Amino acid sequence: MGTFSQSWLPLAGDQAVVRSLREHDLPALYELEADPWVKRYIVGKPFSKPREDWLRDAQALCSSDNTFCIARSKSDTFLGRASVGHYIRDGRHTDRELQVLLRRSAVGSGVGREVCTLLMKAAKEYLGATRLFAEVHPGHPHSPALVHSLGFKEEEPRIASDGQVVARIFVFNV
Repeated sequence: MGTFSQSWLPLAGDQAVVRSLREHDLPALYELEADPWVKRYIVGKPFSKPREDWLRDAQALCSSDNTFCIARSKSDTFLGRASVGHYIRDGRHTDRELQVLLRRSAVGSGVGREVCTLLMKAAKEYLGATRLFAEVHPGHPHSPALVHSLGFKEEEPRIASDGQVVARIFVFNV
């Protein structure tokens, strides 16, 4: 345990499936990552890489052990990306950060909740994770309620050197 292998994928729900990224997903993933509306609550640097450079460099994501495609269950249409990457805090490496990023068309449909539930179960069963973290932009209108409803508890926020809250931190003990 400790790292994902592709062997446990896909994770199937009623609305969505979490599976490995495929080369044909990359143009849709680029569009997701470049959409200012989708990325408005993402903490970090704005997306700026030219499309062709990004697509070339993104080939490695198809064999990634922690970045996955979210696709519609029946049609395999790309809906977003998910990850359960390492979240090293207090020196513990069994912690994972749960991330879900959806296309506009999937927001509010229940796909996010379903994907989070699938990944929470997989993190416990396949990774041996003891805690999951979710970092949420302080202005996000929906994510805090979602993670609370999944059993996450809010901890101290991440604060920038200027004193501004840059992320609300939620934790779930697996």
